[in-house]
Amino acid sequence: GTKKVDIDAMRRRGFPLDGRPYSLDQIDQLLLAASREKKDFRIAACIPGAWINDAPLPRQPFSASGFSGQLDATLNSLVLDERRFVIDVDAQTTYIPSMLWQGRDVLLKQYAASYGPGVNLLTALRTYVSPTPRARLENAVGYRILPQADRPELAVQGRMIYFPGKVGPVELE
Repeated sequence: GTKKVDIDAMRRRGFPLDGRPYSLDQIDQLLLAASREKKDFRIAACIPGAWINDAPLPRQPFSASGFSGQLDATLNSLVLDERRFVIDVDAQTTYIPSMLWQGRDVLLKQYAASYGPGVNLLTALRTYVSPTPRARLENAVGYRILPQADRPELAVQGRMIYFPGKVGPVELE
């Protein structure tokens, strides 16, 4: 579900991280710095954020041993998520999630190091996703590419509903 909040107040408020208070903007800057240091745009783009247009919350925590694979899976999900990665056919515009947009320089440098410079964001991104999200990106070739506007909605996990005797994952409302 989502809840409307004062976006400016949430950006300034301190949240505990590693024993110190960090604002959401400071956390985003730490992720972007790590992304640039490691030369991996997926760190900024795929780590779940507080805002509804950031990468979604994973079903299980990221782990050191499976980190790269989890980033790959999250990137595929992010590109396929029509609320977060918006391709507006009528306006011929693709709206890129905020953290992916802010880390686009890292993505374009990663692409240029392997394949050469001179491509746009969608072309570079398609080499890092699996076939289904790649097809979605290919359908937007030639569209304008813009950052998604911040939406003042927090990503809040839905209420869990338990069904007695049910085996399998818990369903979210």
